[in-house]
Amino acid sequence: MFLSRLEGIPTESHVARAAAGKYFYFTVLNVFIGVTLGGTLFKTFKQIQNKPKDIVPVLAASLPGNATFFLTFVALRFFVGYGLELSRLVPLIIFHLKKKYVCKTEAEVKEAWAPGDLSYATRIPSDMLIVTIVLCYSVIAPLIIPFGALYFGLGWLVLRNQ
Repeated sequence: MFLSRLEGIPTESHVARAAAGKYFYFTVLNVFIGVTLGGTLFKTFKQIQNKPKDIVPVLAASLPGNATFFLTFVALRFFVGYGLELSRLVPLIIFHLKKKYVCKTEAEVKEAWAPGDLSYATRIPSDMLIVTIVLCYSVIAPLIIPFGALYFGLGWLVLRNQ
């Protein structure tokens, strides 16, 4: 968000939106395209070296080979990401430390247990990455669809009640 503020964007909501866009492009480039290209280039380096014109068909043909990785990625984000957030284990530890060492009044104790900011600039791009992965691989590996639905179902449940 620091770089978006330096752009001269006047409002905080527009700064968060600009940062979210930049973060989305970064995650798509690193996770989605990086894994796809990296996994393909290591496997088919000699084939691409012999015929450099055939790089696009080779990349397209190797896309189904990465489906297992992305299925595991979505499942891991589902179980670990929202699962840990549902338990609120880290905020619980921080709350007890604040309560013991920092908070002196009842209002400070209530404020220490408050859920905090939604962190729009990082949460929305992460969810959009999952949408991109699920939509791309739903045709190739339909098993990813239930994990995507569970991810967003649990995300809705967690964020609605937090």
